[in-house]
Parts: sequence; C-alpha cells; structure tokens
Amino acid sequence: MLSEEEKKKAFADLYSPLENHLMFSKSAYDIVANYNYIEILGRQILVNNMNYCKNNLKLESFDPDNPYEDYDLKNMYFSAANNLCQFSLWRQGLYTFAERYYRALLAEIKKFEKTNDFNHNKGMAYANLGISQAIQLKIDEGFANILKALDEDKGYFKHGNKPTEEFFKTPLFTQLEKVLILNHLEKQINTLTTDGESCPSSVGFLNGLTESDQRIFFEYTFAKIMDNYRVWNEKPNRFSANRMIAYLQDLCLFAEDFLKRKGHAGTLGGLITSAFPGVDVRCGANSYDELNQKLEELLKETNKRDRALRILLTLRNFSSHNISAGESNDFILSEFEKVIKEVFRAIINIFQLPSRSAHP
Repeated sequence: MLSEEEKKKAFADLYSPLENHLMFSKSAYDIVANYNYIEILGRQILVNNMNYCKNNLKLESFDPDNPYEDYDLKNMYFSAANNLCQFSLWRQGLYTFAERYYRALLAEIKKFEKTNDFNHNKGMAYANLGISQAIQLKIDEGFANILKALDEDKGYFKHGNKPTEEFFKTPLFTQLEKVLILNHLEKQINTLTTDGESCPSSVGFLNGLTESDQRIFFEYTFAKIMDNYRVWNEKPNRFSANRMIAYLQDLCLFAEDFLKRKGHAGTLGGLITSAFPGVDVRCGANSYDELNQKLEELLKETNKRDRALRILLTLRNFSSHNISAGESNDFILSEFEKVIKEVFRAIINIFQLPSRSAHP
C-alpha cells in the first residue's frame, strides 16, 4: 500500500502532462466558438432563403401529398445552409456538431412554418440529421429521422419519380451504409458463398429490397445486432446478450415479411411450407434452455436450406419472459456467428425466390 505522501507524489507525476492544460482549453473554446459562428450564419442564410422562396419566388406552401411538380424546387430554400454544414463540419468528420447544426435548422424551419402558416419540404433536413445521428451509432433516432425524410417525399411517387431510390444512392447514405452495414454484410455473404451458396453482392442484396420501409428495417436491425455483438465481444454481459437475441428475432420477423412480399400468405410456418415444400415446420422453443437445445440439434442437420429455415422458424417462435439472456457458454451465445449465418442463409434463399404476385 502507498502512504499518503507517496500517493500525492504518484498523482503529481501522473498529472504532469496536463501542466499546460490551459492551451487545450483555449483550443476547445475556439472549436465551440467556430461552431457557434457557423450555426448563426446557417440560421441567417436559412431564414433569408425561406423568405425568398415564399415571397420572391411565390412558391406555394409545400404539401407532401401534392408536391411541387419540379422536384428541384423543394430543396431550393435549404441547399445553401446545407452546403455550409457539408463543407465546414461534415467533411471534417464532426458529426456531433453536424447533428447539432441540423437540429438547430429544423427548429428554425418549424418556427418559420408556424409563424407564417407556410410549409417547406423538410426531407433534406431530416435526412442529414438522421445520417449524422446514425453514423454516431445513435441508430434509433437516426433511422427514425431518415424515415421522416422519406415520408416528406412520398408524394413524388405519384409523379413517376423515385425519390426513395435516389436517396439510397446519395453519397451521404452510401457513406452511412459503408460504416454501419456493408463490411459486416459482406462478411456474412462471403461466409455463405464459401459454404456453397449462390449469393448476390452486398449492394445487390440491399438494392433488391425495393420498398423503403423494408430496407430501412433490415439495415436498422442488422446494425443493432452488430453493435450489440461488438459490445458483447469486448466483455460478455447479459444486457447485450438479450439485445442480440431480441434483434435476431427481429431479423426473423424481417424474413417473414420478406416471404409475404414475395406473394406468400400466412404465418411463418405456412409461409415456409408454401415457398419451400417439404420443410418440417414443427419448430419452436418455449424457454431459453429449450432454445439452446433446439439450436444445437438443428445445426447438426445436413440439409443446409432446411436447416436454415428451421432455425429461422425456431428463433421466430421463441417465447421468453426473461430480461437476461444467460451466460457466455450458452449455445446461442457461444455459437452466435453460426446461428446468424443460418438466419442469413434462410434470408438469401427467400431473396432468390421469384415473386408470385405484386405486393399490395
């Protein structure tokens, strides 16, 4: 044990690198001051341009159900203020400040709308806010705001445009996908390809999810699984284990919805029977212990397609009332990569099915 004098000396030695800490405080102050200047300038530009579009250009109040025929008009008021952020904050990777900036601008837009009884299209604002959040792993808020952005543009489908497809191709969204999704997805697909499956590319798979809610749900769920698995690998803990299994069940829910969009009907067991005749769908688990036992048994099945579909169904039908998921030596946790591989195998088999009819 250290004496009091020895502890004082030790702390003095350990804190000695901070003797010039005031230098760092000034740098931090300058960063915040520069951001404040950018936000003030952005607000001024935004307010001026909102007034210009309303009073000089005489644009009508934006209606998402009956939007401007000229798609470019919806972003005119916001583009300059957006570019200010993109060139000053985004390109430097200052995503926390970018989030703060877009929050401030959205508040300014809503204030203008309320005061003037005039609406602007807020798709670009919501999209940039959502991406700045998601890229910081604030995934729930981020994807919710991305969906708000897509909803703002929903009326353009009536004019034959595809704003959702255009959004998914934007550099900002593809950058987000690369950070959150693509590397992990490519790993899953490469593992299946090595195992003999015929798989699309990761980008081809995502582009094959043609409806925005479907694609966003998949990307959100997969990102949450990978994020919790990363935390679990750093140090196993029951909370992350529970989240991994819960989101894995959501991925099975995605697969069930995917089968319905391919034109099949019913609950998951009936959907699998309809799409893949001959698969034994007597699967399920009523407890966590039973889930571990069933998965261990199913992974021994030699028919790869049937094995994957039965694991999918077992996970989807798993019923648990426990908050904690168990210990690191439990089968589903110790063999998590094998389990998720089989869920992806099932999803790829569904992906490759022909559509029986148009999804309503």
